[in-house]
Amino acid sequence: GDKRLGPGIPSICVKNLTFTYPGREEPTLRDACFSIDAGEKVALVGPDGSGETTLLRLLCGLYKITLGDIYYDGVSIKSLARGELKNKISALFEDFVRYNMSLRKSIVISDSKRDFDRKLYNKVLRVALLDRWIAREGITDSQILGRVQKGGMEISAAHWQRIALARCLYRNRSVFFMDEPLSLVDNVKRKRILRNILDFVGERTLVVTLHGLEEVNMFDRLFRVSSGRISEISLSKD
Repeated sequence: GDKRLGPGIPSICVKNLTFTYPGREEPTLRDACFSIDAGEKVALVGPDGSGETTLLRLLCGLYKITLGDIYYDGVSIKSLARGELKNKISALFEDFVRYNMSLRKSIVISDSKRDFDRKLYNKVLRVALLDRWIAREGITDSQILGRVQKGGMEISAAHWQRIALARCLYRNRSVFFMDEPLSLVDNVKRKRILRNILDFVGERTLVVTLHGLEEVNMFDRLFRVSSGRISEISLSKD
């Protein structure tokens, strides 16, 4: 398409969205209808295979819509100019990439065309609780991670995930989509990091898939995805 989005934080509207993977008869998502106002914090919950990840990928424009549509500020995702949506979103999926390169490169690769922002870099390290780990282990910006390259340092799966989170945050866009961003992190750190994420996002939009219900009251709205159907659940703020 050739449509452009304005400079602000876009609203999102999903209308009658149905998606079926090629080669399958049953749709993964069925007639989904909901909207997300600019700046809202939304949690998606549901059992494995219920369609949350598929929904996030559709919202990111990674899959071709089968039926229905997704609108950003009233503009169909199908009509947006190439790269227009990418410039608005930061995304993290559970199957994140482990870049066997330096810590700094692994994080800033998400926005490598922009000049390095040391202040933002340090901030995302703090949000992901990587700063103390880095200091404790004596890890420098140039330390190679992983064992692929000579001299590389192996790290835990939880640290890889937190680095992927920092990479998503470093993109620093208007809308953040996160698919189980802390599934490998222990309970204590997970709650602290989630609070940090919410503070970092501020007035921008955040959509997160969660399998547990412990943290849902941190969000403005909660949607359950089950058997491809999406329904809103009332949140108690007591």
